[in-house]
Amino acid sequence: MRNVPTDIVVRNAGGLAVVADEGILNFSLVLPETEKAKLTIHDGYVLMKELVEQAFSDSEQVIEAFEISNSYCPGDFDLSINGKKFAGIAQRRFKNGVAIMIYMSVNGKQEQRGEMIRRFYEESLQGEETRWHFPAVDPGSMANLAELLDKPLTVADVKARILSVFTKNGNTLLPGAFNQRLMEEYEKAYTKMKKRNEKINQDHYPEAD
Repeated sequence: MRNVPTDIVVRNAGGLAVVADEGILNFSLVLPETEKAKLTIHDGYVLMKELVEQAFSDSEQVIEAFEISNSYCPGDFDLSINGKKFAGIAQRRFKNGVAIMIYMSVNGKQEQRGEMIRRFYEESLQGEETRWHFPAVDPGSMANLAELLDKPLTVADVKARILSVFTKNGNTLLPGAFNQRLMEEYEKAYTKMKKRNEKINQDHYPEAD
């Protein structure tokens, strides 16, 4: 990975490696929970799948959810069309709430992304057995949505489709109210995350002697 112009960031959910660039859309549904109203893990995944299905309800293609084991970061709710994965879903549970997160390949060179992760695992493991399982990535196991739907798509297009699902279902979208206290907490958390990931990059990419 040393020769690839990219930074390393540790995600707070998902577990395995993914590639994020300008052709990838990441977003989360952050939902409150109470003792009497809790979303099961399975229902959380179904909720995100149904959101994506509704966003592309004008397509004749069927979106399926099952593990694509030779993709990068495989999971039970990988979203695919004709057996090609284009999205992965993860969840993070916290006090009084849950975050359902999705990684979507919208456009760009998806096979190249897969090859990068394949090489990363191959060169990192060097055939060594570990107690963790890392997938034998097949770059051809994934594709982007633009390719699978055979139509030009941008990240902005997909964002608009996702937001339209909420309004069509009777929801009102309001901009966030970021008061000073919330912004201070955000800046503190952002700075902490940035320092943590700077250390990771320094450990993995030490300056050449």
